[in-house]
Amino acid sequence: MATLNYEVKHIKKHPTTRTGRKLLRVSAEVLHYTANNGGTADNHFTYFNTTLPNANDKLPVEKKRFASAHIFVDRHKALELIPLDEVAFHANERKEGPLIPSLVATAPFYKGGNANLISIGIEMCMEKDGSIHQDTIERTILVVQMLEKKFGKQPIYRHFDVTGKNCPAPFVKDKSLWIEFLNDVNKDLAGVTNIEKIMWGKTELKLGQKGKITVLKDINVWEDSPHASGEIIHTRTLKKGGEFRVYNYRPEHGGQYYLGAGEWVTNMPEHIKYETPSKAMLEKLNNQ
Repeated sequence: MATLNYEVKHIKKHPTTRTGRKLLRVSAEVLHYTANNGGTADNHFTYFNTTLPNANDKLPVEKKRFASAHIFVDRHKALELIPLDEVAFHANERKEGPLIPSLVATAPFYKGGNANLISIGIEMCMEKDGSIHQDTIERTILVVQMLEKKFGKQPIYRHFDVTGKNCPAPFVKDKSLWIEFLNDVNKDLAGVTNIEKIMWGKTELKLGQKGKITVLKDINVWEDSPHASGEIIHTRTLKKGGEFRVYNYRPEHGGQYYLGAGEWVTNMPEHIKYETPSKAMLEKLNNQ
């Protein structure tokens, strides 16, 4: 049986992958498959963080590809590429708007009906032979259950249901597989009404969290520049005494901790103290 193994590693902001615009609300989860044999969750992070933005920068507007999803799931992990309160480009290729009336949403920056404004996109990765590994399916079920515990019980749709696209193809070809998936999601969610908050100091421990920092002296926060690879931009300053969740780490720029929402803090021991949660706390979180 697969475990959730949820990681957070957000792609940098770019007009064609992650605009940073906020979801109006979460009204549904939309399930996809990558149609990319052998591509892992980490491979798709690289594609949407670097490869696609760089390619789009060289194209005129009418030829740019707008694409992304919130979470990519493979046989080893679930990887969050876009914050769950932001818009991703995953289910809006139908010019007439969504096939499901309840997903027709509008905003000042998008007047037409757009399911992306109120839904979370989940992509299942494929094996080299074109199949979807059973562990990937089981982990995707856990991801959907996690989202429903977080946002409340919401409809789950195939991409096919929203726009008519043959995605995820195995669940379109054989509807019994889709019904089985939905039944498995609902089976373990029965009776779940609320989730206990696990506090760690001043902050709540969250899925995908690797640790936390406590600010000892004021320290700058940085974001990756959307216009130049490798450059970072100062966005704000964290004040002494604050505690912040850490979701990832990278060795670039002197070593930096990832706080989520595109923000990084440099590893400066005189300014921050980094800690990891106990094994008991992680087990309690993952077993809810």
